Amino acid sequence: MVGVHEGLDACLSDTSRPPLQRVRSFFEATREHYRSDGYLGCMLGGLGQELAGVSDVFRKKIDACL
Repeated sequence: MVGVHEGLDACLSDTSRPPLQRVRSFFEATREHYRSDGYLGCMLGGLGQELAGVSDVFRKKIDACL
């Protein structure tokens, strides 16, 4: 997989798939990339850490999940 932003752009711009499937494909590709690199972190936790300071709505959703 290429860089995270490039992978996100590629998945989200794939108009042959419905929006939810585009997002899901990004997370699946990222999971496989992390697995091959031996990354053992939590994708939801990592995403929450990155976006919690950007969006209060997102921070509250992540907080509720964790």
